[in-house]
Amino acid sequence: SSISSEENEEIDEPNENFRKAKRQGVEAFDNNDYERAVNNFRDALGSYSNAPEARIYLNNALAEVSALGTSYS
Repeated sequence: SSISSEENEEIDEPNENFRKAKRQGVEAFDNNDYERAVNNFRDALGSYSNAPEARIYLNNALAEVSALGTSYS
């Protein structure tokens, strides 16, 4: 059986809020809406902090925001 990255990341503690926020973050990132992606990944990590893939996405989105010259905290 295959396990999606969402299921794999939250194997210890299933959390619908995490899944929804991470999914929205990935969609925003794919659409180059990095500020929205940052917010979504922060929400996801607030729901489930032990999620390495979501943290990587967050760091990548923050790097994109920085590269665009946008101040974001």
